[in-house]
Amino acid sequence: MRITLCITEFDLFSIHMLLSDIQIKRAKPKDKPYTLNDGMGLSLLIDTTGSKGWRFRYRFAGKPKMISFGVYGDVSLAQARAVMKRARCWPKGSTQVKPEKQIR
Repeated sequence: MRITLCITEFDLFSIHMLLSDIQIKRAKPKDKPYTLNDGMGLSLLIDTTGSKGWRFRYRFAGKPKMISFGVYGDVSLAQARAVMKRARCWPKGSTQVKPEKQIR
C-alpha cells in the first residue's frame, strides 16, 4: 500500500509565515550567503553577488536531497511553490523515477 502526502496551501499557512514577493525583492546580499525559508523545504538562497536561487530540500529513500531549480525572476514564487507541491506529492517508498528527474 502506498500513501501519498499532498500539502495544500492551507497547510502551508498554518505551519509557517510564507514569503512574499516584496520580502524577496527587498533581500540584499550580505557578507555570506543566506536563505529565506518559505516552508516545507522550499527556500531562496541569496548569494553574496545578489543572485537569488530557489532550493528545495526533501528526503528520498531515507536520504536527504536538494533540488536547485532556477533563479528568482526566471522562476516566480508561485512557480517555485508549484514545484515544491509536485515533489511533496511523490509516493513514499517509490522506486520509480526520482522526483528531481520528474520535476524538470
